[in-house]
Amino acid sequence: MKKEPEPLTQTRWGLIFLLFGGGVVAAFQIGKVPPALPAIRTELGLSLFAASWLVSIFSILGASSGIFIGALADWIGRRKMILFGMACMALGNLAGAVSHSEAILLITRFFEGMGYLVTAVATPAIIAHMASPMDFRLAIGVWGCFMAVGMSLIMLMSPMIIAHFGWRGLWFFNAMIVIVIAFMIQKMTGRPADPAEPVERAHTEPFRDTVLTLKRPGPLLLAASMMTSSIQFMALVAFLPTFFIEQCYMGQVKASLFTALTVAVNLTGTIAGIWMLQKGIPRWRLIAASSIIISLSTLGIYSETALEGIRMILCLIFSGVHGMIPMVILAGAPVHAPKPNLMGTTNGFIMQGSNAGHVIGPPILAAVVSATGGWHGAPWLFLFAAGVAVALALGIRAVEKVPAQDESFS
Repeated sequence: MKKEPEPLTQTRWGLIFLLFGGGVVAAFQIGKVPPALPAIRTELGLSLFAASWLVSIFSILGASSGIFIGALADWIGRRKMILFGMACMALGNLAGAVSHSEAILLITRFFEGMGYLVTAVATPAIIAHMASPMDFRLAIGVWGCFMAVGMSLIMLMSPMIIAHFGWRGLWFFNAMIVIVIAFMIQKMTGRPADPAEPVERAHTEPFRDTVLTLKRPGPLLLAASMMTSSIQFMALVAFLPTFFIEQCYMGQVKASLFTALTVAVNLTGTIAGIWMLQKGIPRWRLIAASSIIISLSTLGIYSETALEGIRMILCLIFSGVHGMIPMVILAGAPVHAPKPNLMGTTNGFIMQGSNAGHVIGPPILAAVVSATGGWHGAPWLFLFAAGVAVALALGIRAVEKVPAQDESFS
C-alpha cells in the first residue's frame, strides 16, 4: 500500500512555474480564436452562429467528461495525462493550420479541447504536491491565473502574427510552442522522486471516485458556479472583436488589441480574489457580488446609445470583476474534494462546468442577438446568468458554514 508522501519543506517553484507555463499555453487555444475569427469567417464564409461553434466545440469533450478525465488522471498518472494533452493540442493545431473546410477545422478544435482539458485538470494536483504547507494557497493561487495570462498573451500576439502569416500561421505558432513546453515538462518531471503521479494509486478506482465526488454537494455547486461564470465570460469575449467592428466601426487590429486588454484585466480580479480569500471574505459572497456587478455592466456595453469609450470602460470593469470568480471556485477544489488524492477528480468536475459554459455561452448569445434583432438584447443572458449565480452562491454558503474552512486543507 502506497502511503501519502510527507509534505515538502521547500516549495519547488521552478517546476510549479513550468507547469504554470503549460497551463498558459493550454489557454492559448481558447484565446487565439476571437482575434482570428474575422479572418476565418472571411476565408471560409462562416455565419456568426457557425463561428460561435468554432469557439465552443473544442470544449464539448470537457463539458461531457471532465470528471472522468480527472478520475483517470488520479488513476493512471497526472504527468502522463499532461503529456498526452500536450500532444493533442499540438496535433490539433497542425491539422487545423492546413484545413480548408469548416468541418475539418471544427474536428481539430475538438482535439485541441481535449488537450486543454487534460492539462487543466491534471496540473493542479501536481502543483499541490510540489508546494510546502506554507506556500500551498499561494501556489494554487498562481495556477489560478493561467487562464487570464494565457488568453491575454495570445490575444496581444495574435494580431501581429495574423498580419504577417495569416490565421494559419497563428495555428502553426501554437503547435510549435506546445511542443517546446511539452518537451521541457517531459524532461524536468521524469525523475522517479517527482510527485507527478497519483498517491495511493492501487486504491484509486475512477468509477468509484467519480460517484464519491458526485455525491458531495460542494463539487456540484462549484462546477455549476464555474459553468455560469464561463457562460458570461465567453459570451462576452468570443464576440468582442466582432461586436466593436460591427457596432463601433473599430478597426480589426484595434478591436483585437482591446479584447486582449480586456482579458488581461481579468488577472487583476484573480489577484484581488486571492487577497480577499486570504482576508477571510467568504467564497459565496465574492461569487454573488461579482456576478451581479458584471451582469449590470452589460446594460451599458450593449446599449444602442452608449459611447465607444463608455463601452470600453465597462468591458474592463466586467473582466476585472469577473476575474475573482474562477479563482475562488478553483480554490475550493481542495476544500471540497472527498479525499486529498481525489483533487484531480474534483478539479475535473469543476473544469467540466467551465467547459460546458464555453460550449453554450457563445451560441446562446448568438441566438439571443438573432432573436432580438440586435446586440441590445444581449444583457438578458447575463442578467439571467447572474440570478443563477447568486442562487448557487447561497448554496455554497450553506455548505461552507465555517468561513475559515479553506484553512483546513493546507
